[in-house]
Amino acid sequence: MASASPAANGGIPPAEGFTLDLTTLLAGVWGNKLSALVLGPSVAVFLWFFVAYQTSPLKKYPGPFLAGWTNLWRVWQVISGEYAPRMKKLHEKYGPIVRIGPNLLDLDIPELYRVIYGTDGKWIKSDFYKNSSSIIDGKITYHMFSEVDPTLHALIKRPVVRHYSVPAVLVMEPLMDTIIKEFIDTLQKRYVEPKKTCEFGEWLSYYAWDFMGMVTFSTKFGYMEKGTDFDGTLAIADKSIDYLALCGQMPWTDYILDKNPIYPIGPPNIGNVTRIAVQNLTARLKGEDKNFTEGNPDFLQYFIESKSTHPELVNDGSRLQRDVRANFAAFEPAAHSKARALPYLEAVVKETLRYHPAVSMIMERIVPEGGLTLPDGSVVPAGQMVGMNPYIVGRNKEVFGEDAEEFNPDRWLRREGEGEEEHKERMARWGQSLLAFGGGYRICLGRNLSMMEVYKVVPTLLASFDIELEDPNEVWWTCSRWFYRTKGVISCGTSSTHMKMQLVSSGGSCMTSSRTGARPLKKWSGLHILDINHKLVKVCQDMTSRLRQIYPKVETCGKSSVNYASKVTVHCGCRDLRGGKRKRPDDDYGDDEDDEE
Repeated sequence: MASASPAANGGIPPAEGFTLDLTTLLAGVWGNKLSALVLGPSVAVFLWFFVAYQTSPLKKYPGPFLAGWTNLWRVWQVISGEYAPRMKKLHEKYGPIVRIGPNLLDLDIPELYRVIYGTDGKWIKSDFYKNSSSIIDGKITYHMFSEVDPTLHALIKRPVVRHYSVPAVLVMEPLMDTIIKEFIDTLQKRYVEPKKTCEFGEWLSYYAWDFMGMVTFSTKFGYMEKGTDFDGTLAIADKSIDYLALCGQMPWTDYILDKNPIYPIGPPNIGNVTRIAVQNLTARLKGEDKNFTEGNPDFLQYFIESKSTHPELVNDGSRLQRDVRANFAAFEPAAHSKARALPYLEAVVKETLRYHPAVSMIMERIVPEGGLTLPDGSVVPAGQMVGMNPYIVGRNKEVFGEDAEEFNPDRWLRREGEGEEEHKERMARWGQSLLAFGGGYRICLGRNLSMMEVYKVVPTLLASFDIELEDPNEVWWTCSRWFYRTKGVISCGTSSTHMKMQLVSSGGSCMTSSRTGARPLKKWSGLHILDINHKLVKVCQDMTSRLRQIYPKVETCGKSSVNYASKVTVHCGCRDLRGGKRKRPDDDYGDDEDDEE
């Protein structure tokens, strides 16, 4: 029998039908609400980004499409561990002006150096640098590197700046010689005499940290004595630098992570260094510091003296930050005055600062009122960010020529037929492309200390050892984030007159070992001090004869062999070291003003 129609029931549907229709209706309404909850915010976010992208004053500048939309693009470049090489490729593709963020331009225009990194205090650091600040007593505390306000930065810097001048640093040469001599003796006993291999690059790090302990507290941290990163400080330092590089791309993330008052998530503290600092300060103030002598002042003594000369500025609870990239090997200590007398050594050092700067990321600055007029006539409005990358500017072919990708110290010497004044003008012009220590009123405060160590270490190393790649076909690894790090200088030798360095794996938090992976790069090589590649064969041969003129007491074996298949061949002496792993980089004692502080 046919079922009754709705009309037969007075137009009222049966109960079952009514229930089914109501359920469908509710499901439809609820589904629309869920869709609205998901799609609504998504559409709003998209429209916000779209409008921001379309109306941005930087839209006219070339660059990766995603970089114009979000800083997540930059985050990925940092994570990759190939930041500098990737930025270099972008400049090769787009030219000297590349948009790498919604409000950030990466410039390869050396002539703007004096403008962007000037001394007038108008160009302020971006929030990128604030991520390296600390939490003290529940408050964010900025130090010399992280303070972006020019006035406050000047207050922090005033009590100590004179102690980082060349004359003040020269007073510390005896302390440097002490630590260098101990470094030599330690390597000799641990590796040379028993003919063992060593991770030489790691030992450069141990030496560098103990060196800073000596010139700061007149005592070492103890890494060379123990022969290991016994408290994890070196690994923590790498993590801290990577945190700065990563969160610096989106500075607000630091407040969610490391500055989170409820549950901070950030790099660990360097507890051992802090402990030693507090212990030495307490002992010094009580007159119980047995490591200190009045004739050999250190930076701790300068700090204490600053409390009397600037009591309103120096705080016992603060720890002066000095980013001294002094990760270089050393042997018999060379007198600084003699090392500075070597024109070719200076050329090698400058070429290294150009080719292998420590910092491999853009040094951001906020465009002040009035904007920035670029060479093409366009104007970057105030409030936007611009900057230069030392790695990229140092490879500018318009400045350094078509061989800018080659390591060639001769470029810094006087050319045939070039007058003295002409050479000075060229050096001054080229100096604007050396950003290894930043520039202007924020230039690295510790650069004189770093450069003094370099000028002592390089001739000492080359006058004492023969260096060559153990395996010229071996691939080594690099990691480019804030610092350009490498890892894998393995020393081992079969001859009593050779120190062989083999470059193999990766550095810092980009390594796949105890300190973390990056990408293999076969064409880059060498010690960061020298950038040992096939071009350095000539460098070291020439320097050998010059060093022997200055250090006649150094006995040498007279060897000078070359293996052009190798990226490293250095024969400059007749002492032996077998071992090794890792190397690093780092003007002159120019402008008086903070690594990018």
